[in-house]
Amino acid sequence: MERCKYTRRMVNRYTGNGTLTFDLKPLQLRISGAYTWSRSRGNDFLRNIFNLERLPVTDLTQFFISAKGTYFISAKTFLEASISFLDYRNKSYEPAFGDNVLAYDDSLQVVRAYGERFKYVSRYVGPPPYDFYGFAFYRPGTLFAGYSKFQQGYWGGNVALTSQVEKHEIKLGASYQRWTVRHYGIGTGGLFRAFHTLPDSARSESYLYKLLGSYVNNYGFDRFGRKVDSGEDGPRHPYFFSAYIQDKIEFSDLIINAGLRYDYLYLDAWRLKDPNAPRADLTTRKLLDLEKGKPRAYLQPRLGFSFPVTDRTVFHLQYGIFVQPPALTSLYAGLSYYPGSVYLPSIELIPDPLAFDPDPVKTTQYEIGFSQQFTDFAAFDITGFYKDVRNQLQVSTVPITSGPYAGLKYAVYTNGDFENVYGLEFTLRIRRVNRIQAQINYTLQDARGTNSFANGAWAAVGITQITPTLTVPLSYNQTHRGTINIDYRFGKGEGGPLFERFGVNLLITFNSGHPYTLATGGIAQQDADDGGILNDGDPRNRTPLEPINASRTPWVWNVDLRVDKTISIGPVNFNFYVYVQNLFNTKNVINVYYRTGNAYDDGFLTNPDLSGTFVNQFGPMYVELYKAINLENRQHQWRFNGVLQDLFGSPRQLRAGVRVEL
Repeated sequence: MERCKYTRRMVNRYTGNGTLTFDLKPLQLRISGAYTWSRSRGNDFLRNIFNLERLPVTDLTQFFISAKGTYFISAKTFLEASISFLDYRNKSYEPAFGDNVLAYDDSLQVVRAYGERFKYVSRYVGPPPYDFYGFAFYRPGTLFAGYSKFQQGYWGGNVALTSQVEKHEIKLGASYQRWTVRHYGIGTGGLFRAFHTLPDSARSESYLYKLLGSYVNNYGFDRFGRKVDSGEDGPRHPYFFSAYIQDKIEFSDLIINAGLRYDYLYLDAWRLKDPNAPRADLTTRKLLDLEKGKPRAYLQPRLGFSFPVTDRTVFHLQYGIFVQPPALTSLYAGLSYYPGSVYLPSIELIPDPLAFDPDPVKTTQYEIGFSQQFTDFAAFDITGFYKDVRNQLQVSTVPITSGPYAGLKYAVYTNGDFENVYGLEFTLRIRRVNRIQAQINYTLQDARGTNSFANGAWAAVGITQITPTLTVPLSYNQTHRGTINIDYRFGKGEGGPLFERFGVNLLITFNSGHPYTLATGGIAQQDADDGGILNDGDPRNRTPLEPINASRTPWVWNVDLRVDKTISIGPVNFNFYVYVQNLFNTKNVINVYYRTGNAYDDGFLTNPDLSGTFVNQFGPMYVELYKAINLENRQHQWRFNGVLQDLFGSPRQLRAGVRVEL
């Protein structure tokens, strides 16, 4: 039974949420909270099947609570105030050792935990993999679970005063959020290198602390994973303050919404004092000559017009400027983790470099449209929109002009990429008639920009030193996207005992495919079991066969069904439901292989120039294994591009449960 504990795949998830409302006239108070805990262990790769005991465990907790009060000063004036707290934690670890990272790849510790059936090559060198006709499978006892933990949370508050003064509805407000972000991560490669090069006589904490520097990415924790609250390894504390004023002016034939928002953003990111001559102490593994970035302030106007032509027809116009911080994960890294990869010739690839205190992303948005109610129960809305997005992060290489590293370059994320989005949105709403309610949404859009992702131009920047400035279709753009939602429901007192408060909801979603680029390329340094796959993370090995993102993946259609019935017992409502995702188990293609443009053939076996050497070396069994492992189970796609970049959408999933409402 003890061994079974380590070999089961499982996902356990517990979620609870609730809301309390108090009407203490003239004060209304609303308190809400939510809590989630989950523990999961999975096996995404066939090469792990002989070593299931050491599959990593992932724990996740999320806690949120907020309190909001509304105080009615008069019939036309009220004050709103709220406070909120969020705590999110995610930890992934080896099941037998948990937080004891120093034991992960120590065979003496492994034997104590698992017994002597695992055969290490030496104390810190694990079992070599099996080789089945060119395909590597991990032997029992191999460490493939690194250790990582991530914590983030915030305290925040909002306050707003709204008052109606003749034709003006004036609203004044402010908000504040202060975050705490911590991270610790070390992979199996770092553990192996640290311990394999460390003699037993030097296993002091101070020596190991220095050695781990280049392999541990830590902030908010020290290099051993212990929480720290200050110093260079302390957590990051970005904070965001905003204040705004908004005036809604109502005339008989015109409604004006005018506002001005002030944002004060502090990212708590490091920046180099002299970007052209950065320095690092490679003995202590730390970047030098750093300083904290400065806060930034922005004024953003908002303006909107509504023209009620008739009691059923309204034209509307809107304009606004918005700023938001870039992804915080692009800004933060341990100061001892980054120097080992920052000073490199430009040909080297660093998939995710650091952004040294960049500017926020700025979006300018325009909308124009009209709404029409054409019957007593049906109305539609058509809106055209345009978005201009600037200051997105893009990968760059910065030449070092002086100091000991002069002549080299380092990789960094900087502001530079931009995108333009044009589109048209259509919504048709049908109010419930004869128990049927429906809504149809459709969006037509074209999104173009300099890069789809921050590191999308690595090949151009790293090799040619040319930063792209021409716009191309963005790889995440979907020209056509829509939903059809139909709800059939019996109300209270309808349908008799069987169908009273019984409902069926059908959700149909559809979208056209996303752009991609047909490409070719050699197998580079990939192994026999990788198939020379062209991966997203390293574009240097890809040679495009057409203009960037000139091709499209197939259309995607999906149908979800939800059936539910509500039963009341005293003051408590029990809503029993069955929810089926992908009702017809449609195998939607959502990504394709770049060599072939389809999801079923990666173009490797059919090209003797790529696969001939391996087929001749390993024989027919290699071909059969390749088809089973890579083409049928997509292992090489998952390995290089991640499980989230799967070739197919999710299969049918069935969920059943009960929701309790007090």
